[in-house]
Amino acid sequence: MVTQSYESSGSGDSGHRHFVKRLEQTLAILQPLETQDVPFEDYVGRQEDAGPRSRSEQQNNKFASLMEGLDISPHSSPPRASNSATPAAPTSPSPSKPESETEPKKPEEFVLDDDDIGVAYDAARFLVDINLFHIHLHSIWKSAGEGKIPLLIAAFQFNCIAYLNYRRAPKVDCSALCLFSKHNCTCQQCYLIHYFIRHLTNTGHPGIFVILARRMWMIASIINDYGRGLGANFDPPEVHVQPAVCNIPDCPDQFRTPPSSEIPHLENFLSKDDQKRIRDLMGAIQTHKKPLDRGISVVEMIKGNHLDGFVDICEAFFDFGHAFLLQKTRVAHGEMMVAMSIILQIEAATLPYPHLTGSACRAQGLRFAMDITEALTPVLEAVQRYHPSGSIFKGLQTLLVGLEVYKSDEKSGIYHDSPWTVGCHMLDMLTAAIRVGGQACSYWAVIRTTLYLYNALRIRGFDEFQIPQIPVLDELSGMFLQGVFLGTVPKHKFLSSFRLAVYNSHRVKRSETAQFERGLDLLSPCNEATYWGLCDQHYTNHRVNGRFLCKMYKTEAPGCDDRSAAQVRANIQKVNRARDLLRQDNWSGYASKSLEAVLSEVQGSAPIARVNFFELFGYCEPLLKCFGILAVPEVQNKYKEQGLWKDWMYHGISVSRFAAEDLLEILDALPGNTNRERDLLAQEPLFRHAVRVFKAFKKPDATLQDFLWKI
Repeated sequence: MVTQSYESSGSGDSGHRHFVKRLEQTLAILQPLETQDVPFEDYVGRQEDAGPRSRSEQQNNKFASLMEGLDISPHSSPPRASNSATPAAPTSPSPSKPESETEPKKPEEFVLDDDDIGVAYDAARFLVDINLFHIHLHSIWKSAGEGKIPLLIAAFQFNCIAYLNYRRAPKVDCSALCLFSKHNCTCQQCYLIHYFIRHLTNTGHPGIFVILARRMWMIASIINDYGRGLGANFDPPEVHVQPAVCNIPDCPDQFRTPPSSEIPHLENFLSKDDQKRIRDLMGAIQTHKKPLDRGISVVEMIKGNHLDGFVDICEAFFDFGHAFLLQKTRVAHGEMMVAMSIILQIEAATLPYPHLTGSACRAQGLRFAMDITEALTPVLEAVQRYHPSGSIFKGLQTLLVGLEVYKSDEKSGIYHDSPWTVGCHMLDMLTAAIRVGGQACSYWAVIRTTLYLYNALRIRGFDEFQIPQIPVLDELSGMFLQGVFLGTVPKHKFLSSFRLAVYNSHRVKRSETAQFERGLDLLSPCNEATYWGLCDQHYTNHRVNGRFLCKMYKTEAPGCDDRSAAQVRANIQKVNRARDLLRQDNWSGYASKSLEAVLSEVQGSAPIARVNFFELFGYCEPLLKCFGILAVPEVQNKYKEQGLWKDWMYHGISVSRFAAEDLLEILDALPGNTNRERDLLAQEPLFRHAVRVFKAFKKPDATLQDFLWKI
């Protein structure tokens, strides 16, 4: 195709045809690699590096076949790109002979160095991907502006793209590429990059990508100006967890630029307003050097204190900014550049939507913080009565303090009022509320105990002992089908299902039969099996893991019970099936499926990521407290005789799950198939107490919407 176009224009010769032939052979090698999903090779084949790759790590030469049959001479190879900040200008060519006197170049004079081809291809992919990042995120933020998706989900996708670029984008030495640093360059290297861009995008002219390269260079120059201006005595930021900081001299991922004042045509690619935005954002990062300088910092600590290696900062851009400031020589890296470029685009994309700009945008985060505070406060008061010195109380207290700090932060400016900042903060508050509220519910098993009792009594109830249907409990049973009932609501054998779901019990021998361990032997419930892809990805800075892949690609999820070797093998097979689909995907497909997976948790039929666990705790706790108080006279002596009674069981909520266990055992023994069984069941105090409590249940007309965050 390219050869024909040159011949038709009369500019072709044998040497140029040979040059283009080599490029077409290169594409024949690269096309199969694209179908193998090279972008995700790092994800699925090895652990991601903490820092940028060096060229020496690229072992396999995928262009080796291009060299076959060529006489490669060091004198005939084109000069390698230098690592200097400003590539040297090409020397002026000697006066050429008239066309008729010019001797055709021999094919061997058009030798393509395999590394030069690789660099050009990686640079083309880098620019194509960044352009696609911009298009994808422009669509996302437009949807957020139109109210089609929540602001915090748009921020989630921004972080996803930023970390995806950090981990899988080619590490291109842009400082050595004159496409970035020179205006309208026509050298062989730029021609190669143009050629690959045309192939990757099926476009006739790569002009928008050249403009993008120049714009990235300009952005880097402003950031590097800021870094140089800090001086050698700059006091670096203090961080909870050290981000990946690169101090490798001449790192290939760095944008080593001259001062912006020395770069011509700067304002043609980067407006004065955007230049100011960059400086203001860098100033915000510098200003917030200490862990508690940002209003969201205390809330961030909730997740950071529980997970090894997690960077507490909830915004990818701030994470990269701290890494920039922590360098010995402060030079902008690729991930910082891409994040800054995306932020400038988000600022432009959200301007038409008043609720995503300025104080109106900031108000959304403040309202959400107030909503959480209002729901959390009564739960904190209840927990203080039951368990004032425990980790649950401390978690609730930390979240409350964090929300108060956030609400009291009166700073303003491009960082505080920007939609990506507010969205990230709302995302962090939501995931913190899920964690802390979920832990409070899990500690006393309030949701599991309530739903097991409700469903068992609905099945076994009869005549005057039939409890009313409570629609919201039916909806919650469906929503937490996996997390509470491990996939199936039991119709019989209530006791074993309850022990397995609440305590993750093992089978033990008792009275010549194998039974699951009793709650009285284990005392503390296990964590619920509910999985939130939103929390998982936000907590781990969007690292790929097997369970999230299964959710994304809608394959069978790994089993929760991995105690047996057979289950472990089955789980590995399930994850491998999802990884196979990942290898066939590209970054765009991955990002879109990641968005779809978390949107299903927010806007789907079972919006588990919007569940307000504080409201659920307040809804279930009075019922279980009442049932537990009524049950104490029935179970206390029996537990004392067995040496199992604890002083804290006087709290109704604490003894309720053990009393529920006893009741479920009774319901298994008396299924009510005969009049005699129903008569015996009607005489059981625990059964009568449970029916009485559910009949007096407050808010029987509550709906699921009453227990969902309004985001």
